[in-house]
Amino acid sequence: MSAVRPAENLLEQVAENALDDDYYVVRAGEPYGDRSATTPAVGVVVAVLAALLTITAVQTQNDRPGSDLERRTLAADVADRRDVLAARQGAAEALRDQVAALQGGAGPETSTDVASDTVLAGGRALRGTALVVTMAGSPDGERAGRLTVQDLLTVVNGLWYAGAEAISVGGQRLTSESAISSIDGNLTVNFSRIEVPVRIVALGDGASLRSRLESNPAGRYLAGRADSAGISVGMAPSDDEEVPSAPEEQTGLRRAEPLPASADDARGEG
Repeated sequence: MSAVRPAENLLEQVAENALDDDYYVVRAGEPYGDRSATTPAVGVVVAVLAALLTITAVQTQNDRPGSDLERRTLAADVADRRDVLAARQGAAEALRDQVAALQGGAGPETSTDVASDTVLAGGRALRGTALVVTMAGSPDGERAGRLTVQDLLTVVNGLWYAGAEAISVGGQRLTSESAISSIDGNLTVNFSRIEVPVRIVALGDGASLRSRLESNPAGRYLAGRADSAGISVGMAPSDDEEVPSAPEEQTGLRRAEPLPASADDARGEG
């Protein structure tokens, strides 16, 4: 019994003194430490935090309509661009189908026409029988006996008139856009300098071309130049000559457009 009693006394003391004595002093109204200095500072901090929270909330509320508008605008732009891309892809696909249909519908006659037009435009090199005309100035070097642009133009026009199928002058193919000129005393074709004696190749039947050239005005002009100024002109048929293709910039159309076949037929019938 004596051992149990001290334990009970200890429990009673703990129960009676559960709170510190200072607690009762504070509760009685006596100040516990100096709180006068910290209380205003805490109030200021709380006020500042409250103001910051209020400003942030107001700013967020004000920014929200702009952000929503930007998102809606961006979404609309994306949708519009997708529509434009889809439309362009559809147009490209339609064009590919049209090209495929045209390619599939092109018959042998169309291919032949294209090849013929390419040849006539000077887009391909040609080879065959020809008349070769060789021209040079007079041996004495007199000014009147120099080979001129007019001499070359006269021969070229005479060869076309005689029925030449293709002509090259000094290795330069002639087309509707070719230029024969003189720069700094040098003869040029397609703005490229050519050497003297000048070699002119006219594809076609050589003998026939020679006969027709000598009998037309160009032939008579050459004969007169040879007699009066001493220029030399030689003509010889050839069984195998070649004329090169024309410069690429001379074989395409920049402003003219070909008429449809139906328009050509109607014009021919009229």
